[in-house]
Amino acid sequence: MADDVACPEVPVIGAPARRRVQFDCEGASESDPVSPDDNDDGEGKDTAGSSLTKSAASMREFIITCPNVIPPHVNLRDKSIKHRFTQAPPSYLLGYPAIPRILYDELVKRGRHLQSREATLDAWLASIERQTGLTWGKGIQKEILAHEEHWLVYIAKSSRLKDILAVPQDDRDLFRRAMEVAEDPYLIIFCSPKCYIS
Repeated sequence: MADDVACPEVPVIGAPARRRVQFDCEGASESDPVSPDDNDDGEGKDTAGSSLTKSAASMREFIITCPNVIPPHVNLRDKSIKHRFTQAPPSYLLGYPAIPRILYDELVKRGRHLQSREATLDAWLASIERQTGLTWGKGIQKEILAHEEHWLVYIAKSSRLKDILAVPQDDRDLFRRAMEVAEDPYLIIFCSPKCYIS
């Protein structure tokens, strides 16, 4: 199971080669966390359960777990009813998680800030768009994790892990340089919520 640690910020400098980070989406309850694999032994597995390649095992992971969806009429404590649930498979992204607050502080340290926080972050996003072509909804998305705004900046998204692993190292290097970070992109695993039905 992944350790709950502070979210890595952009830029990620000096991060270890293998680190798993797990966050719950806004509104998640401590009593009902959904994890990608409750019997996880630390080795990467795809949805079919087969072992991943060595390159996947060395990738840093960032796991996002959304809270379960329990409609108001469903009482999970009622054992006289057999409850079922549906859950979409996880989505895989190749990219970086960024906390705007920490990103702004880093840009201030580098002397690349403008007159306001908003203007500085907008200029950073414009720079990313110029260099990579990523925009909101197409490579950049906003999530609320652990009650704080995070941006996910990614170059690949798929429901199949092997598509993410097939991204050439040259593309990863170009993306890393555009993001001005020292480490390769994360494997971001976006776990869908369980939707309970009675």
